[in-house]
Amino acid sequence: MRTDAPPCTLSVVVVNYNHGHFLARCLEAICAQTQAADEVIVIDDASTDDSVDVAHRFAPLLPQLRVIRHERNRGVVAAMNEGLAEARGTHVFFAAADDWIEPDLVALSMGMFERFRSAGLCSALIRLAGESGDITGPLRTHIPLRQAGYIAPDQVKPLLIRDEAWINGNTAVIDRHAALSCGGYRTELGAFTDMFLNLQLALRHGACFIPQFLAVWRRAEAGYASSLIADPGGMMETLEAATRLMADDGHDLFTPEHMRRWSARWRFAAARALVYAAPDLRHRWLSVLLAPRSRQWAAAVEGLAGLPLVGAPLAIAALFALLRAPDLAAVTLRRLRWALFHSRFERPAP
Repeated sequence: MRTDAPPCTLSVVVVNYNHGHFLARCLEAICAQTQAADEVIVIDDASTDDSVDVAHRFAPLLPQLRVIRHERNRGVVAAMNEGLAEARGTHVFFAAADDWIEPDLVALSMGMFERFRSAGLCSALIRLAGESGDITGPLRTHIPLRQAGYIAPDQVKPLLIRDEAWINGNTAVIDRHAALSCGGYRTELGAFTDMFLNLQLALRHGACFIPQFLAVWRRAEAGYASSLIADPGGMMETLEAATRLMADDGHDLFTPEHMRRWSARWRFAAARALVYAAPDLRHRWLSVLLAPRSRQWAAAVEGLAGLPLVGAPLAIAALFALLRAPDLAAVTLRRLRWALFHSRFERPAP
């Protein structure tokens, strides 16, 4: 690391729309950081609740706070791009208004960037919470490093092919200049837009990873990501848009094998949600999601899903075999590691 390099600085951006009942906890967590952010920006996307009043109440506790209020709703992705443009820090963290971060996220993440200046992002593990805020357990993603460190671009590629992405957006601190160079957040990708940018950053510049829980994801049924998963048509549109963008980036970034594995995982996520959907919706979309598989496979999965008691797990197992068979070894190993070696991660942070 160059000793004469200017220090890394962090802008925390909170995009909010009618989350006034959650926003206080989000901002309290930002106030409680062991290392303060250099700037905090709350972008209110024309909320009709008391969100703006809640944000302004934190001004005495966050002297670096700026509140930007929209007169009309522009959408999450547009607001995120605005935050990326408005931020003054070398790095940016987008804090979801309905989630919260652990006290060491800023200090540990920025410490990694001071050590690894070329990294495009830094991420960590996350816990899950219900809508009430009660911790329900960890998100058992792949853990690429046992100790905090840097993963070079040539190491990122095989890791992403081997297993699902370990980059948890709720903890992802990104290099602002690198993000702008990638084109920022793509509106056509909806709730997948942050993950797509994170993949670009990791593949181009490498990524830091901290194997600690540094954020909590409140999984609400009405949440942005959850609403996409519940919409198979929207998921197919996102799949097509992401596939085009991956192809545009060239095979030096997203290889054909990576694209195939990512597409299969995306189709599986949508099809798995359909197992619990109404029969007419399941019938309409399963054959689309399983293409180019035959209609007979879709009918077989439908038949399994309709069985009492054991139908759903059998249907999901069949979908995994159809779409994600190459992932079986990696997923099995990941689950065994969580079960055998990471029981300490089950405990909430004190």
